[in-house]
Amino acid sequence: MYMKLKRIIEKNENFKIGYSLYLENFPMDQTRNEETQLFILKDKTYHFDMILNKNEFSGIITYWEYDEYIYIEHFAICSDKRGKGLGSQVLSLLKQKNKLLILEIEPPICNYTKSRQAFYERSGFVLQQYKHTPPAYRKGYANQVLVIMSTGELTDKLYQTYFKRVCENTLNPLKSC
Repeated sequence: MYMKLKRIIEKNENFKIGYSLYLENFPMDQTRNEETQLFILKDKTYHFDMILNKNEFSGIITYWEYDEYIYIEHFAICSDKRGKGLGSQVLSLLKQKNKLLILEIEPPICNYTKSRQAFYERSGFVLQQYKHTPPAYRKGYANQVLVIMSTGELTDKLYQTYFKRVCENTLNPLKSC
């Protein structure tokens, strides 16, 4: 496998490339402004990683790594590199950490969201019973209902820990929500 993840830890050319793809692939209400994104790079549990395939920039993945689990927050493959199995390879890399993987998706109600759910299911994720409405990443935007998928059992206690961290650390690292 020629795939690797390269962590971005400061504002440099890699940050500019990764942040640009981040903004291109996610709606404004699901992205942090540059100042906040740079601030959380200092958090040891946070990863903003470039996806490199054969040393060529192929996408980004952001995630929070805790003792109990990894929360995948944003995941985007460059549009010209999609459909080549790169996304599955990235998830396989994270699975090698031997931790529960958790992520959120929009409820699977249209072809696009059903396709996203199916992709994650092929990678070993299971739709969980939990759904929630976390605060939007930016003020002035509506909150969005999301459903949870994970690679293993998500207990009530772990879900509560996870959601608390989503609010406190993930969505509003400068001020608790």
